[in-house]
Parts: sequence; C-alpha cells; structure tokens
Amino acid sequence: MARVKLGLTGLPATGLVAKAQALHDAVVANATLFPNPMPSPSDLQSQIDKLVAANAAVDANKGRKEYMDRDNADATVRESIKQWAGYVQMVSGGDATTIKLSTFEVIRKGSPVGELPPPRNLGARLTNFTGRAALVWEREEGTDTHHVYMSTSNDPFNWEL
Repeated sequence: MARVKLGLTGLPATGLVAKAQALHDAVVANATLFPNPMPSPSDLQSQIDKLVAANAAVDANKGRKEYMDRDNADATVRESIKQWAGYVQMVSGGDATTIKLSTFEVIRKGSPVGELPPPRNLGARLTNFTGRAALVWEREEGTDTHHVYMSTSNDPFNWEL
C-alpha cells in the first residue's frame, strides 16, 4: 500500500506557492478521482492567493507585519495541504498511480539491508548513571535502526535486546 509524502520539509513560502498551486490544479483536473477535497479547491486557491500577496508584501516592505502575515498565510496553506494529503490517501486506497495524479509524491518503502558488518569505531562513554555506558559507533550507510544486544553473564551468554 502506497502512502502520500507531504514534501513540505524545508520548503520556503515561495516554493510552497508552487507546490500548492500544482496540487490544486491537479486535483481540479482529476475531479472525478478527487470529487470532494476539504478545504474546497476555491478555498485553497484563495489561501494560495493570500500567500502570493504576502510574499510580495515581504519582498516590497520587509516589515515585521509583512513577515507575520506571510507566516500566517504559510501556516494556513500548509495545514490545507496536510488535509488534502489525508484526503488523497483515503480516496486513493493506497494506489500509487492515483496518489501521483494529485502531484503528491509516494513515500519510498525501505528495505532491510541484511546482516551488517561489525560496527566501525565502536566506543563507550561514561555516563552519570551507575552501571550504564553510552555506546557510539559509525553508522553503516543506508541504515537507521540498529538492534543492540547485551549479556549480563558470560557462561553461558544470556543475550537480551
């Protein structure tokens, strides 16, 4: 089952306008697939237009009020995009092709790396807690989770996650 990727992280207000407008236009063009998004397409278009105006005001004046207005408009559009993402996810039923028709991206599925080689530059640091140490090592490329096992005895070893 495919999942919608928001793609909002690190997106500046000007980039948000382009993303929101593309999303709006694609959903309107595919109204048979996406008949009832909330907020409505006209409401989202109004929010986009306000963000465009706020961006222009910041460029022209660079005042505190202009930045606050832009930040508020930006937050409103981001919230609407999140709502549309949930709607597209629901309507698509997890179909990647349908998700992509909305211009949302699909989250790439991760895959197991397999057995990892021994950790590189393994070290232990003292902590402020009795009986505890902090382990550090260089992460293997492509991994984001490691399972660390320890044993409190060595004859026989009693490994616990």
